[in-house]
Amino acid sequence: MRTLLNIDVAVEIMSKRIKIELKEEKLGLVEALYRVSSRDVVSEIDIPFFDRSYVDGYAVRAEDTYGASESNPIVLKVVGKAKPFSSGIVVNTGEAVKVYTGDPLPRGADAVVMLEDVVENGDKIYVLKSLGRYTNVAVRGEDISRGKVLISRGTLIEPKHLAALATVGINEVFVYEKIRICIICTGSEVVEPGAGDAEAILGRGLVFNSTGVLITSYLKTLGFVEPIYMGIVGDNQGDIASLVSKAVDLCHVIVLTGGAGPSDQDMAIDVVESLGGEIVVRGIAMRPGRPSSAGILNNKPIYMLSGFPVAAFLGLKYFVLPSIEKALGLHIPRKIVVAKLVKRVANVAGYTSFVRVKIHKCSRYLCVEPIAAMGSGTISTILDSDGILIVPANVEGFDKGDFVEVELI
Repeated sequence: MRTLLNIDVAVEIMSKRIKIELKEEKLGLVEALYRVSSRDVVSEIDIPFFDRSYVDGYAVRAEDTYGASESNPIVLKVVGKAKPFSSGIVVNTGEAVKVYTGDPLPRGADAVVMLEDVVENGDKIYVLKSLGRYTNVAVRGEDISRGKVLISRGTLIEPKHLAALATVGINEVFVYEKIRICIICTGSEVVEPGAGDAEAILGRGLVFNSTGVLITSYLKTLGFVEPIYMGIVGDNQGDIASLVSKAVDLCHVIVLTGGAGPSDQDMAIDVVESLGGEIVVRGIAMRPGRPSSAGILNNKPIYMLSGFPVAAFLGLKYFVLPSIEKALGLHIPRKIVVAKLVKRVANVAGYTSFVRVKIHKCSRYLCVEPIAAMGSGTISTILDSDGILIVPANVEGFDKGDFVEVELI
């Protein structure tokens, strides 16, 4: 691990080696929420399907209103009231037809004067305002035009996409199957929460498996992923290899936590190589998460992350998932806010640092404050944080008062 890769380089290298074949399936709209579209979805109709009124008022010919004002009203004859889906009414010169919001525009009309801008008098109206063509009119195709791509292949499907599909009458969508990610936690010192009396367990030098819980539960929040937790395996190369082999048969992607470091007890790298795998990335210049590594085993990507929860989480979020997304051409949005830094943040030369921060309102801005404890195993830095501030490897740090981008978590 003497030569550590820049995280962007590591993502790029790994993404070029990943070959995942995902099947597709057709789902109803609600079931497709937060899945990934496997095809472009194109509208085959215009929305609105016809020119329609934005307001309650009178459909008119715009040219008939030119010069109208409160001091110079123009008189138009009311020849009827529009009815939805009726095409019999025609607006001729000097005429008007009463319409309501959403009504189709009668033939001959090209504008709508609002009720507030007329004086009604029997079968006549006095127009008090001059209108331009298509004033208060939603033109056919103005919202969604025929041929518009509503969802591109590889897009994470959000409620806004489903609403657009429903608007044009689509009730099903093709999506990729969920990416199955197997999670294996290594370490003879690791036990599951609830395995016994906490004080007794911790007193024996053991630790509860917060890393596995954090990784698995975070992946579960991603609708396009199916996390499969394989459990804890002790520091025995044969046992680890056996469980990894099962995971390779079961999942598209394998994630190991623990055992990625350089000590004699860290066996993840040796296990992958003993099974015929190739190590592609060995250590990343990131803080925390330096041991993060990856390889290819039986044509499946296998990632080896730190056993510490925060380092593993950041390795998952900023190395594992981005390389998979890049390889598959997925477009997963990030929730980013810009905030004012209230305290200087320094960086270590050559490293990309992931600083956990608290966000709060101050004056007219959002303000962001780094959380003091930066340890890779300090779970409170995630518990107490609202987001992650990324300090790139080529940046010495950010000064107090700088406006920075923070990804919400």
